[in-house]
Amino acid sequence: MCDVPPRTKDDFLTVAVEPLDPAAGDASALLAAMQKTAGAGRDLARAALIAEKMLRDPDCVVFLALSGPLVASGLKRAILALIERNLVDAVVATGAILIDQDLLEALGATHFVGSTEVDDEELRALHVDRIRDVFADGDQRRGLAGVVAEVADGLGPGPCSSRRYLDALGAWLVRGGHDAPSLLRSCHERRVPLFAPALADSAAGPGLVVHRARRGADALALDGIADLAELTRLKLEGGRHSGLLAVGGGVPKSTVLQTVATAEALGAMAAPHRYAVQITVAGERGGGRSGAPFAEACARGEVELDYAQAVAAEATLALPLLVGALLQRGAGAGRTARRLADRLENRGQLP
Repeated sequence: MCDVPPRTKDDFLTVAVEPLDPAAGDASALLAAMQKTAGAGRDLARAALIAEKMLRDPDCVVFLALSGPLVASGLKRAILALIERNLVDAVVATGAILIDQDLLEALGATHFVGSTEVDDEELRALHVDRIRDVFADGDQRRGLAGVVAEVADGLGPGPCSSRRYLDALGAWLVRGGHDAPSLLRSCHERRVPLFAPALADSAAGPGLVVHRARRGADALALDGIADLAELTRLKLEGGRHSGLLAVGGGVPKSTVLQTVATAEALGAMAAPHRYAVQITVAGERGGGRSGAPFAEACARGEVELDYAQAVAAEATLALPLLVGALLQRGAGAGRTARRLADRLENRGQLP
């Protein structure tokens, strides 16, 4: 029997994940046809109509909530299309998307086509990280903590919102000439406020611990309450109406919905989010917010139901179709960049 030579890291990191182009193909016509189908197809078609109506509302501030391995799975171009064409005004994402995935690619690394049918002990020995059926170089991902700490070292001590830190990280990418397509860089350059209320649940966690060990009492401290306060301010002052486009669930979706209760706690008149679209594979059975129907959010006064639609579908299938249809229909044509990050920094009145 022949001896099989042991595999190396390069045997796993071979075929790069290529981000999908949301403008390719005729997604608009496909979704229009889906209006007369059933199930998730019809739900997605209706979601596209609601999202289009939201984007054509000139007095609506649009929140984009992101969770799951979206960048690693090849959806970065679809998300960037929303940001760079002024289709969203603020973004709330997980730390994993922004640090473990987006920052990794911004620094020149790649995600690779992988498999779930693999020996994970073998991957561990080779320092190959697995994100479902996608592989990444574990050594490169672990190196992100050093970047996180370096950027934190350049900020002043005391409480710091995730938005302020992530903007500094985007500025660091610009100064360093890291010009690969990046959510961090794009939001910084376009002054789209970018939040990650659970930022420490990523390579940012170890990096910020290193920063604190170096700086002691002079370290910055992430302030999740500042995130909610700023998002609530955007909800109240960003426009007469507000809308949510959620891909996945978790903390990003929950935080955007929480802005209504926060505004009410402050004694402000806060209308529910007028528009709401969510793509998720989470179900109601667990009782968590990720898969909770919008009817439940309506009961809490967070969402109106006239223009709300959840789509039970994998993001890798539904998001490119949705974004492609919106682009092809010109849904955001003429929509101006609000540059809300500048207004938050200046602490002046929002429009």
